[in-house]
Amino acid sequence: MFTIRAATMADVPAIHQCWLDTDFTPEEQIPVKPLGIAPWFPNLVEHGRMLVAEAAGEIIGFAATVTRGRMQYLSECFVRPDWQSKGITKQLLDALYDDPTLIRCTLASSDRRAVSRYMRTGMTPRWPMYILDLVDVTKLGTPRYHAEVCTDVDAWLHYDYRLVGHDRSVDIVHYFVERCDAALLQIKDGARLVGQALVQRRHYDPGAVGARNVGPVGVFDRADAAHAVHAAVAWVVADGVTKVHLRIPAEHAGLPWMIQHGMHIDGAETYCASHEWFDPTCYAPSGLM
Repeated sequence: MFTIRAATMADVPAIHQCWLDTDFTPEEQIPVKPLGIAPWFPNLVEHGRMLVAEAAGEIIGFAATVTRGRMQYLSECFVRPDWQSKGITKQLLDALYDDPTLIRCTLASSDRRAVSRYMRTGMTPRWPMYILDLVDVTKLGTPRYHAEVCTDVDAWLHYDYRLVGHDRSVDIVHYFVERCDAALLQIKDGARLVGQALVQRRHYDPGAVGARNVGPVGVFDRADAAHAVHAAVAWVVADGVTKVHLRIPAEHAGLPWMIQHGMHIDGAETYCASHEWFDPTCYAPSGLM
């Protein structure tokens, strides 16, 4: 028997351990543990909606969504291996998806069961989302556009609203800027603002110390998409970093462009949604929200 309840901050260490036990082998956990609690877990408890499945006082699974405007993003969904196929995931998702008016979306992992699971909740596979890593800095070259740090957070948030259609100030400021030491970038073609990007300087990844996550990267016109991504990655390299990660939709012009300019595909996820709410030719999400 198990029960479903709302998570609290006191649950975060156990949630983190459940994630380690589900997503990592015991050997893989060794380099992860010194990094401490993954920062997105306390953020989801505080600024999202997280539920846990509990049995005999132990957390055996959890799931979390972030709702902003009409968009409800499933950020986490994990059940311990020894408790899988017992209906826990279904109960967690049924409890979270209690508002049929919201647009449901998520990134499904490469686990073959994931897409089927999310289709049963009303989401449709929309496109592959490729995970790119920079492997050859010498191919990067000089981008046509340039990226610069935006010190006016309100201005950056204004354009972010224009790109995604809802207010994400609590996520951008509280999580990305404060917890991930993110840099907010504006991307320009000369004096013309073509879009903007976010770069996480604090990177929680045992396999890539000193790496940077680039994203979201958004532009107002799809004709600028590839050059904007190029400019954002080049800004990171100019900042003295050679390990760069980026998630980019299959339809985005930056995908073939960045492969030609020194990045390679390290993995793929499937973007699933009940309705489309952003243009994948103009927008490359962060992978977290």
